[in-house]
Amino acid sequence: TPASTKLQVEGTLMVLASVEAAAARVNSTTEYTIPDTTMNVRRITLTAGTTLTLPTIASIPANTAYNLTVRVVQGGTGNYSLAWGGNGNTIKWETGSAPAPALAVGKTTIYNFLYQKILI
Repeated sequence: TPASTKLQVEGTLMVLASVEAAAARVNSTTEYTIPDTTMNVRRITLTAGTTLTLPTIASIPANTAYNLTVRVVQGGTGNYSLAWGGNGNTIKWETGSAPAPALAVGKTTIYNFLYQKILI
């Protein structure tokens, strides 16, 4: 189905499966900005203490949601710190602060972000 085709459902819709687009793995530097919202899964290997900045989300249509999964792997010698930037949006962490990534080399920490643009 072409991307421009819209599906409108009245009532209940059950989705049995979905596919998310994963970007190629990238190595971080001290700062890395996720470039856009075209991919829902980002794979980042830390090679230094890094500040990851979420993508600009102004292009998300009203009354929709965008889900982003960020898989962070400790590379090099491990023990790299991780901080987050919201790119103009506030990140609300369940515990009030960002969970720390696993510090051992090769260990993966998965972060999941949900952005909702709901107009009331």
